[in-house]
Amino acid sequence: MLNDLIEIDNLSRIRLMYLNPGGINDDLISLISQSGKICKYLDIPIQHVSTKILRKMGRGGSYNEFLKLFLKIREKISDIVFRSSIIIGFPSETESNYDLISKFLEEAKLDWVGFFKFSPQKGTKAYYYKNRINKKTVDRRYNDIVLLQNEISIELREKLVGKTLDVLIEQTSIEIEDFWEGRSYREAPEIDGLIFVEKDNIAKGDLIPIKIT
Repeated sequence: MLNDLIEIDNLSRIRLMYLNPGGINDDLISLISQSGKICKYLDIPIQHVSTKILRKMGRGGSYNEFLKLFLKIREKISDIVFRSSIIIGFPSETESNYDLISKFLEEAKLDWVGFFKFSPQKGTKAYYYKNRINKKTVDRRYNDIVLLQNEISIELREKLVGKTLDVLIEQTSIEIEDFWEGRSYREAPEIDGLIFVEKDNIAKGDLIPIKIT
């Protein structure tokens, strides 16, 4: 399907979201690295890195498998951007299970991560799990991990200063007067950051090179 999408003439950007880590193979990595249309951006929700918690979730993978995957992709595509999703406070999550998440983030250096507090949903297996984590502990873990990831994201964005990125102009900024809001390949709509561009002979829908300052 990706090969068919690449052949569409007026389609300039293809962004891959919600990829199953187990489905990412060498052929896909090679296609992304060679295509000028597929954004060098991968959304790979891992949900957790503790093997115990992942199995309780009914998911495969492990700390080492996920880290190996991210590092392998980055080795093949140096300017790749990663987004992931992680659940905090899943039933029976211990402090050591939680600490693995912090360690993983510091090693993997993901650009964007969405964190979600476990919320029991009727009709799911997890709804009936015992050993739920108390709200105070979940809130503390959530707040701490968000702060850590914010530091990592800021560190990575600071490395972009002075570089030029192609930015798609989307709309007039509601935050800064006389500026446009846009996104490069690094930012998915609605969930990642924005790039602010001065209004100077630019129109909505333009895809233009912008130097990051």
